[in-house]
Amino acid sequence: MFQPDRRSVLRGAAAAFLSGAVARAATREPHPADVMTQPVRDFGPHAPPAFVPDPDILTLDPSFSDLVFKNGNIERVWSGGGWLEGPAWISEGRFLLLSDTVRSAQYRFLPEENLMTTYRKESFNSNGNTVDAQGRILTCEHGLRRVIRWEQDGTCTVLADKFEGQGLNSPNDIIVNPVDGSILFTDPAYGDCLAEGHPDAPGGRANREGKLRWNIGTEATTQFGSAKRQADHTFRIEAVPIFRTGR
Repeated sequence: MFQPDRRSVLRGAAAAFLSGAVARAATREPHPADVMTQPVRDFGPHAPPAFVPDPDILTLDPSFSDLVFKNGNIERVWSGGGWLEGPAWISEGRFLLLSDTVRSAQYRFLPEENLMTTYRKESFNSNGNTVDAQGRILTCEHGLRRVIRWEQDGTCTVLADKFEGQGLNSPNDIIVNPVDGSILFTDPAYGDCLAEGHPDAPGGRANREGKLRWNIGTEATTQFGSAKRQADHTFRIEAVPIFRTGR
C-alpha cells in the first residue's frame, strides 16, 4: 500500500489552507479603513469614493452628530492658505469666514459657488472669529493684541485690549455665551512652546532627570505684536468690564 511521506502531507495541507484563504478574501466584503487613515488619503474633488460614515470624522461629543450628515465625507474644497484659523459661519451672508493669521488676512468661502475670496486684506494677524446674537462678527487680533467687534454700520468696537494695566498677550479663541450674551476668549502667550508642559521642564520629555537648566517664560516669542508675556488667561466680557475666569 502507498504511504505518502510526511512532507507531501504537509505541502498538501498548506496548499489547501492557502487556496481557502484566497477564496475567502475574494468574497469578503470591503471594510472601512482605520480611523485617521495612513497614509493620509486624498481629500480632493477627484478622490475615490469613501466609506460611510467617514472613518476620519472623530466624534468626541455626541451632540456633534446633530450638526453633520451621517452620510457626508470629508472633502478638501480649497488649499493655498498660510495658517488658517477661526472658521465661523456667517448666516446672514451664507459664507464661511476664516483667518489666515500668518498672512494677516481674512477669507470668505462661498459654498454655493465653491469659491474662496478675500474678505479683509489686512486683519492684523486675526485668529479666532465668532458671531453674536445680533449677527455681528467678533475677532481676536494677534497683531494689535485685542478683541474687536464689527458693528452693523461697519465701524469697529474694541472690546478688550488690556488687563490689569497690561496689554493682552495674543487673543486666540473666542465664543459667545448663547444664554447671557457674555463673551469668552483665551489669551495665551504666543510662541512655539508653552510654559506649562515645556519639554525642558524637570520631568519633561527632554529633561526626565531634571538636570538641564531651564527658564520658564523665556519661550514666548514676539512674532506678532511684540507681545510681552504675562500669565495665560481665559477672560469673560460682560458689557465693558473684564473678569478673569481661570487659566
